[in-house]
Amino acid sequence: MADAFDAMRAGLLDPLAGIELPIGFDRSDAAVRDRVLDPSDVDVSPFESDAWFEFSGASGPVDAFAELRAALDAAEQAQCAVNRAMAAHLDAVARALAVAARNPAVYVRPHAVTAPDAVELAVRAAAAELSMRLQVPAGTIRNRAHEATVLQQRLPRVWARFADGVAGYVDARVAVDAATGFEAGDPRLTELDGALSALIGTVTTTRFRQQARTIRAGLEREQLEARHTRAYAARRVVVEHVDDGMTWVSLYTSRVDAARLYARLDATARIQAGPDEPRTLDQVRADTAVRWLTGDGGPTAARAEVIVTVPMLSLAGSILRLPPSTGWVLSISRPPGNCSPTHRRSCGSRSTRSRPPHSRSTAHGTGPRMRNGSGSP
Repeated sequence: MADAFDAMRAGLLDPLAGIELPIGFDRSDAAVRDRVLDPSDVDVSPFESDAWFEFSGASGPVDAFAELRAALDAAEQAQCAVNRAMAAHLDAVARALAVAARNPAVYVRPHAVTAPDAVELAVRAAAAELSMRLQVPAGTIRNRAHEATVLQQRLPRVWARFADGVAGYVDARVAVDAATGFEAGDPRLTELDGALSALIGTVTTTRFRQQARTIRAGLEREQLEARHTRAYAARRVVVEHVDDGMTWVSLYTSRVDAARLYARLDATARIQAGPDEPRTLDQVRADTAVRWLTGDGGPTAARAEVIVTVPMLSLAGSILRLPPSTGWVLSISRPPGNCSPTHRRSCGSRSTRSRPPHSRSTAHGTGPRMRNGSGSP
């Protein structure tokens, strides 16, 4: 394709091509060529677009193909401009906080300049001012200053790719995370910087994050066992209650155990999910995990009792009035039929009675006291 385009361009710039000339005429005479045609007067971009169109084999109109190429190029150039602008933003934020740290007197009063926390106060003030100007939280401002410092001092080649617009801000943050834990001057940073700079901007963010972890693991191969031992010691189960009566149950364990657990859970759920199963595969997995963890059907099965608290005033219309000598009696029953099938064994008929009217307290220590005779609480 390049050879064909070069031949086409040569034909355009050589008006004598294909013309029979007298014997002895020097076709390479620069003076003749300059007098006939100035190459700078020829705009070859339309012809280049036509050449790309022919090469692509597209069946649409040439104008639409050219318009599409222009839009794609504009989007790419705009993204590069955004990346360069974000790099300039991070650099300016870092410089602003660095100036405040070197000169706390720009924010701190003269009598407090020598105080131990004068530098920190000045940095906080600079971050607060940028926060008000940019409508960005002060914590985000300080994070961006830290990211710029790490990139510029520890990953200069990655920073250069970011400043040139090749890499995006999200990828730059991934690189900062990869460099976390390495002290300035660590020789491994040079290898990390070279590997990340060769990769950043050429793959998706997800792929870049995976590769960054692999590269870092290779640099810390001798420390992997110790780090895994420390992390494995923190294994635990976390229960997080969310809205709509639901809860997340998280298990923090080793990657090998997690893979074994999910493989068995998935295989069991797929066996149970027959053609007439109304539940989705995710629901079957969840129900299977609950059955395993609660021990349903076994001797150590966990039992759950649902206790419903009903406000006293909401039941005023269903209170049975008895003679004054006996006072008020409140009875609430929950038959087993109201329980869900999975909890019917643990749910039973329950009744709650109010204390006699001569008692000065009510159930749970709250609510209105019951009085004799009048028929009203």
